[in-house]
This record gives sequence, structure tokens and C-alpha cells, in this order.
Amino acid sequence: MGRRTLAKATGLTEMTVRMAVESMRVDGLVRATRAGICLERIAGSMRREAPPVLSISELSLQMVGSLPCCIAAHLRSATPPSAWRLRDLAVAQGAAVLLSLVYDHVGWAFSNDLEPVQQRNRDDAVSLQCTFPSATVGDAVVCVGGTDRGDVGCALWAVLLASAAEGSSRASR
Repeated sequence: MGRRTLAKATGLTEMTVRMAVESMRVDGLVRATRAGICLERIAGSMRREAPPVLSISELSLQMVGSLPCCIAAHLRSATPPSAWRLRDLAVAQGAAVLLSLVYDHVGWAFSNDLEPVQQRNRDDAVSLQCTFPSATVGDAVVCVGGTDRGDVGCALWAVLLASAAEGSSRASR
């Protein structure tokens, strides 16, 4: 995904994205190429390939209430991120809500208890399936919602980086 696409998807300015990407590149967290921006291997003893972000999309989910902005990242990942810790991080960045979902044999489910989204809200299950039609078993979606698109975008960035680091620490155990 390129900087311009990322800026548009998160509501941040291109300059803000460019500066953040450069800072993360210097820290070894991302790699910027002509093809786009990729999460890089995590530094130190926790070396592991970070889960790639397959897409970032705006969503309208009834589960997040009447929040005007909800942005979701589709991750190729065998282990869903820890919902509660990431929710606290997202809220600290200005978001109001975080949903951590995993795709299993029945469709999208909440990562904390594996309850199918369809059991709580059929319309949201259909929306997720339409937004992420290429999902395969083991994929994850992290949805961040709030009132300010810039805050939601920053929260999603923070959550993606923390999720990559968390996946690396699990892999090194």
C-alpha cells in the first residue's frame, strides 16, 4: 500500500504519513518501496515476519454504534491480536472502539471468544464479507472507530505496529 492510499484511508495528510513512514523506516519497522509500504521484520531477538496488511477499508458497522468513522485493516495472520490490550492502545490514541476479528470456517468471529459476528449482527457479517471477500481461515481484521478520522487513523497505525510486535513476541517464546 502506498503513502497516498494510506493517507486517504486513514484521513491523515500525505506529509504526516510520509514523516511517520520515514521515522518507522529508520527504526526498522517498515520498508518503503515503489510498490508501497510493508511492515518489516521486528528488531532484536524477536525476529519474525510481521503479518502483512492486505487492505485498509472504511466500514459502516452497526456494532460500533453511531460513530462517524470506522477504519479496518485486513491482516494475513495465523494468530489474532490481543483485543483488550490493543483496545486500550486505540483509546489512548483517540479512538472510541476497537474490534478484533478472526476468520474461521463459519466466517468472521470475535477474536476474544470466537463468537461468530453473524450471531450478533447478520448485517455486519455481510458487510465484513463484502469488504474482505478474499479472507481465508486464520486472517484477522482490526476495526478502529471514533469521531475524528485523523485520530482513528493514528490509532489504527499504533494498533498495527503493536500487533506486529505482539505476534513477534509470541513467536519467540
